[in-house]
Amino acid sequence: MVSVGEFLVLILGAVAATSLGNRGASYEITVDGKKVASGKLNSMSKKQINVPVKKGTAKVIMENGTLYVPRMDKHLCPKGICTSMGAISQPGQSIVCIPTKMVVRII
Repeated sequence: MVSVGEFLVLILGAVAATSLGNRGASYEITVDGKKVASGKLNSMSKKQINVPVKKGTAKVIMENGTLYVPRMDKHLCPKGICTSMGAISQPGQSIVCIPTKMVVRII
């Protein structure tokens, strides 16, 4: 049987692990295999990262400890599959845009 104190410790530990899950995580953005941007994943601010690609500039948004690709112009990414991949926040997750050859990943 688990005591009330042990139960509270387990709950508080789970809450802390969830809220600090990506703390200290970094991101890396590559285009055609070359690193074009990197940094720490910040949960305190919203930031737009402009990524130079062959036909213009793609954008990646950092917000609330996540990264996502907002809708792009059709000439950059005709189908917009990368925008529908959603936000990433955990190490090992990535967003891939084939037309721009851009890869966004949490490391």
